Amino acid sequence: MVLPTRCSPLQQRAAAFLKRKRGTMNKKLGLILMVVFCCSLMAMAAWGAEEKGASGPSVSEFRAFSMFRSVKLIWQSNLPGSSAKSFQISRSIDKKDGPYSPLVTVEAKEGETNYSFTDKSISTSDNYYYKITVEGTGETFGPSVAKPFLSQPAT
Repeated sequence: MVLPTRCSPLQQRAAAFLKRKRGTMNKKLGLILMVVFCCSLMAMAAWGAEEKGASGPSVSEFRAFSMFRSVKLIWQSNLPGSSAKSFQISRSIDKKDGPYSPLVTVEAKEGETNYSFTDKSISTSDNYYYKITVEGTGETFGPSVAKPFLSQPAT
């Protein structure tokens, strides 16, 4: 705001007051607009999840752990047992991009969220890559990799 060169002290104080208030009003208006924008984004995200019937990925924490002559897989299911019928585990030896061969099917249980499987059909010390497919939703997760050790660890 440009002040005229010849203003009374009262006019100068009034102009300065209005300038300060305008800055505060702009900040408040910006804050209000930001809150409205964020709320609308959250509402759209919730509406989209409702439309798809999804609340995020159905499997989390899918990991492979190297063990003596085996690989232990663990994962958590975020779906009720009625949605996930089973989990199909596939494996590729030494190739991240596959091909993956079906290894085992683990049945989903009502009320259970933590699952595990130990692959004991290990023949080499190569990297073993695993993927998991949720039968019921068709989602695939992975790969998760582990390199088992074939000799006993020193004690």
